[in-house]
Amino acid sequence: MKVLVLKANYFPVCGAGRLLETMLAHFDRASVEPVLVEVATAGQPSSVHFTSSRLTHLQHHTIAWHGARRSRPAIAALRALIRTTGAAAVYSHDMRCDLLCRLAGARRGLGVPWVAHVHGWVGREGSARIRAFEFMDRMCIRSADEVWVGSQRAVADVRRGLPSRVTLRCFQNALDPAIVGDAAQQSAAARIALGLPAGAFAVGMHARLHPAKGHALLAEAVLRCAEKRVHAILLGYGDEEANLRRLAASPRAAGRIHVIGRQEPRDTLATVGALDLFVYASLRESLPLAVLEAMLLKRPIVSTDVGDVRSALDHGKAGVLVPPGDVPAMAAAIDALASDPAQRTALAARAYDIAKTRFSPARLGAEATAGFVALCGGRQ
Repeated sequence: MKVLVLKANYFPVCGAGRLLETMLAHFDRASVEPVLVEVATAGQPSSVHFTSSRLTHLQHHTIAWHGARRSRPAIAALRALIRTTGAAAVYSHDMRCDLLCRLAGARRGLGVPWVAHVHGWVGREGSARIRAFEFMDRMCIRSADEVWVGSQRAVADVRRGLPSRVTLRCFQNALDPAIVGDAAQQSAAARIALGLPAGAFAVGMHARLHPAKGHALLAEAVLRCAEKRVHAILLGYGDEEANLRRLAASPRAAGRIHVIGRQEPRDTLATVGALDLFVYASLRESLPLAVLEAMLLKRPIVSTDVGDVRSALDHGKAGVLVPPGDVPAMAAAIDALASDPAQRTALAARAYDIAKTRFSPARLGAEATAGFVALCGGRQ
């Protein structure tokens, strides 16, 4: 059974992309053959940065996207691909692709079932622009045959707006250890590239740079730390970058805030592997892939108690949890772990064991394969 997998090109490096790579690499190919379709805006870089050897021969097509008002060519191209590939279903992996499927008429217009995958919405913590996109996405997925999510937090959030006829499935997020495989080997070089002073204690996070992710909160926590050798490493890209760079250049930052900017995916993972402590400061989440990456990279973790992070970190046994938005609590947690290397080692080891077992790619691949087989009635 062939499935068209739609992915947009507006986030070249993000957790959703790594999740997609994990899923694609671990489908049971005897039952599901994915065909990747990049719904691409001209002038933007490709969002396909897959490194898994399992995806070497993955079919890859491109549909040009010119916006909702000029979507007819994209709709025609999608319908043509369904016909020519003999696809039994369409799977959309982000908001742009959800919109394309809705504009195409959902199942009636596509001629095959449509699955929309929601990775979590920022909601009221987001900007007006993001909230508008998320409202549109909520409206689009109401026409899907099924909606898939990766966390229990997302189940509660998404179910509220769905008609009862739309099936909602939760396949908990996972990450293939092979994707972060050689990052740990590159961490020493990545640490040197940061140019930190001798004896610096590097804490950081990787996420899109917008206010709801909390990079500014992490920077503020670092500046409040009693331990002055603590430096903040802010990884990601997005609209908040200019504000963060202004903070980093301010006299009060004293050279302790570092905004890295856009990197190649493998370089980002290597930089995470070079951190002494991974601190995830987000205000609202589902189950962030960035946290799973840090777990697999054996980094000790401090995280806000958002989404399914509490469960992933074994209710505080595999990482320190702090209330979202609580800068003093975050600073205190950083100070405590900066002075306790034994605790850092213990937390990192526990987190790594959880990531390897509970968030295994084989489990996600089997669940997603079974989901498509059930949706399509076993069609081959």
